[in-house]
Amino acid sequence: MTYIFINPVVDSMYIKKELDELLLRNGYTRVAVKEDWHKIVKEKYNKALKLTGKTILDRRCPLAIDTITEYISDNDTFIPEIDPILIHCGIEIANMEDLRGHQKIITTPCESLASYGNSKKLKDTTFISWKEFIKHLN
Repeated sequence: MTYIFINPVVDSMYIKKELDELLLRNGYTRVAVKEDWHKIVKEKYNKALKLTGKTILDRRCPLAIDTITEYISDNDTFIPEIDPILIHCGIEIANMEDLRGHQKIITTPCESLASYGNSKKLKDTTFISWKEFIKHLN
């Protein structure tokens, strides 16, 4: 059995019942997170904002951070070590005891977030962009 987490952006673009049926026909069972990672990550950023007087840049887009890093000054900006919401979701799913030993797929809105997620090397867990996942399904 392969479990799949559909990122919320993609999820909102489809009719849930139809998407679930498509996934099941192709051997995937949808899984959800228990924690409210949106709220938790937002609280982490609010805490970081209170601790610094600098402009805070968030890590939702790893490609954007990689691109601008050489052009910004540590004197003016702060990039807290806070993983994107979707990465937190993937970590939670990878560590679910009842899914241990099963393959888990985490869909992302882009390749850079998928690459970043895969760099975490979570056991039995693969991050893949929605575009690539759909290609895989034909």
